[in-house]
Amino acid sequence: MPEDHRYLDGRAVRDRILSEIVKELRTLPADKSIGKLVSISIGDIPEVALYIRNQANLAVKVGIPFEQVQWSADISQEQAKAALVKLNDDSAVTGVILQRPVPDHINMRTLQSAIHPLKDVEGMNP
Repeated sequence: MPEDHRYLDGRAVRDRILSEIVKELRTLPADKSIGKLVSISIGDIPEVALYIRNQANLAVKVGIPFEQVQWSADISQEQAKAALVKLNDDSAVTGVILQRPVPDHINMRTLQSAIHPLKDVEGMNP
């Protein structure tokens, strides 16, 4: 059966993007650090843990340093925002992913706004 051009082959797109990332990383000088990708979860949510594991596996596959950070479910809005601002200022951090869902007392939109647009991997900063 011929492929229908109206459908997007997600796996092929993913593989192409990952291949391009690997090629780009190989062109960097050996002494050039690309920084790390930081994935943040708040609380212990098994589905989020699975998602992060998949992100970590892809990062390793292409050669991007990856750090998983888990904040306690009782972290305050102010503490979480301050920690995000600190990551913005950390030159060793190239990108930040804030996992959803978050506990009910956390305003997700406010935290998304706290991530600098240049470090917002998911493009969620309004």
